[in-house]
Amino acid sequence: MSAPILVDELFQRLARRIADGTYPPGARLRDQALAEEFAISRTPVREAMQRLRGIGMIEIYPSRHTVVADVTAESIAATRDFAALSAGCIVRLAVPKLGAAERDRAAALAGEVAAEIAGDGDWLSAQADMLRYLCDQVRSPLFRLLLGDAWYLVIRDLSRDLLSPERQMQRENTATALAQLIRDGDVDRAERAARDVFCLDGG
Repeated sequence: MSAPILVDELFQRLARRIADGTYPPGARLRDQALAEEFAISRTPVREAMQRLRGIGMIEIYPSRHTVVADVTAESIAATRDFAALSAGCIVRLAVPKLGAAERDRAAALAGEVAAEIAGDGDWLSAQADMLRYLCDQVRSPLFRLLLGDAWYLVIRDLSRDLLSPERQMQRENTATALAQLIRDGDVDRAERAARDVFCLDGG
């Protein structure tokens, strides 16, 4: 018999479904149906939904229904700013404290981001891996929180932020540059590049 699903796991499963479009904007979520699907009571479902509501992935209308929140141009812009500022701050905090081996590892992870962009792959998850590594190296649990629940919102919004081929190439080049800047320990330019991977005009 399998172990019962926990609130954290349920939240992650639902967040992934929203982020990848399995539950599109406007889709209704019913706690009873989800409880039956996962063979759990409605209480953990409601707890997971409150977390989803807290980061803006769903909207709950008391005594009525729960729906997946819309993705708007404004929400994409706000999420892009959040991701850019968070990435820049993490790089600024971490890079000066890394030894050569740690910089090489972080640079390799940044290179994987560039490779995912080039292959039209999951560059946002690769970016999160790089930033988590940096947070772990400098023992920054508060910054690591930015890469928890909220990163599902980043994936949801920015995976819908479509770029022209030229801008996509610019993003790839910026991620490639970031890798070398981290390896070189060039903190100021690495911070800027970490932001510009998201906000290519620096905005």
